[in-house]
Formats: sequence, structure tokens, C-alpha cells
Amino acid sequence: MRAPPASLVKRPRARRPRPRGTRGAEGNGGEESICGWCKDRWEISWQITPRALIDALAVGGYEAKRAFGAMMAMRKIDVAVIEAARRA
Repeated sequence: MRAPPASLVKRPRARRPRPRGTRGAEGNGGEESICGWCKDRWEISWQITPRALIDALAVGGYEAKRAFGAMMAMRKIDVAVIEAARRA
């Protein structure tokens, strides 16, 4: 397995059910990967990182660990599951 040539993270300002960008990459010869990552047709990997995940990881400690563990089990990041993991 080779490493991708570049990885980009997009932090959206507003909550949306599914960012338009990931649908566009998948529909244009790209592919979905784990933890919300997507690879476009030029093999550049990128991830739309929801504010809920950024906030959960910024808290640190067990709350961040639970949120990160929940995210690692996902293909598409589910904000409701991340928030539930923070509260658990």
C-alpha cells in the first residue's frame, strides 16, 4: 500500500447532511474511503471534517478518545454518533 501524494482537510462552516464535495469526487472517478476520507480522480485524499468532530477532539481526554473511536468505525462521518460518543 502506498501513501497518497497529498491529503487535504475541509472544515465546513455550516452543518450539512452530506457535503456536496464528496458526492462530486465520488461521481467523477473518485472513491470513498474510511473515516470520511475520499480520494478524487487525481488520487488526492481529502476529508470533510465536521465541526462536531473538531470540537470533540479539541476537548481532549476520554471525551476526545470516545469521539475518535466512534469516527474510526465509520466510512461516512455521522455527527449524531460523534455527539453521542462524547456524552457516553
